[in-house]
Amino acid sequence: MNTVASKLSFILLVSAVAMQAAVLHKQYAGRPQARSPIGDAPAGTVVDITAMPVIGSDVARAVLIEFTDYQCPFCRRHAMDVLPAIRSKFVDAGKLRYVVANNPRPAIHPRARALAKAAVCATEQNRFWPLHDMLYQVKEGTDDEIAGLAAASQMDEPRFKKCLAEDSDSDRRVESDMADASRLQLRGTPSFAIGIDSGRGRITIKKFVVGAVGVDVFDKVISGML
Repeated sequence: MNTVASKLSFILLVSAVAMQAAVLHKQYAGRPQARSPIGDAPAGTVVDITAMPVIGSDVARAVLIEFTDYQCPFCRRHAMDVLPAIRSKFVDAGKLRYVVANNPRPAIHPRARALAKAAVCATEQNRFWPLHDMLYQVKEGTDDEIAGLAAASQMDEPRFKKCLAEDSDSDRRVESDMADASRLQLRGTPSFAIGIDSGRGRITIKKFVVGAVGVDVFDKVISGML
C-alpha cells in the first residue's frame, strides 16, 4: 500500500511540475524578444558618399554613415554623447571615416528638412563640421535662426542665404540622402550603415545599427571591420 501511495505521490508531483512548466511557457513564449540594434546588410549593398560630409583619414577603409534628423532628440543625444567617443577612439586614430547623411522626418519634425538643407549648404562651403553641433542646438529652426548660423560657423553669409532660398542642388542632395535611407530600409533616426571603402567614394555596407545606442555597440561593430 505504501508503494502504491508513493507511486501516486510521484505521479502527482510530476503532473504538477508539468502543469507549472506549461503555464510558464504560455506566459513567456508569446513575449517578443528584445531585438538587437545590429543587423547584417544584404550582399552587394553600396552607398556613394562622394557628396556627403566626411571626417577622418582618407586611408581609413572602415566607414560609418549616420542618417540623421537635426530635430530628432535621439540624434542629438548621439551627437552630444556618443559621437565624441567614436571620434576619439576610431576617427582621430585614423581607423575610421565618419559620414553624415540627411534623413529628415518632416511629419514629426516640421523644420528638419530646412535644417538638412542648411547642412548641405554648409557642406558646399566646407563648413559642415563647424556647423554640425549648432544644428542640433537650434530651438525652432526658423529661417532667421538658420540664416544666423552662417556667421557663427564662419561661412560666406550671402552665399549661404542664397543656397537656403533657392530650389537647387542642395534640395536634390537632401532628397538623394533620403532615397538612400529608404533603399536601405532605415526608416527611423538615428540609423547607421557601416562598411568598407570599395574605391571611388563607394562604400560596401556590411552592417546596420538602428537607434541611439551606446558607444559599446559601435565599438563592437567597428572593431569587426578593422
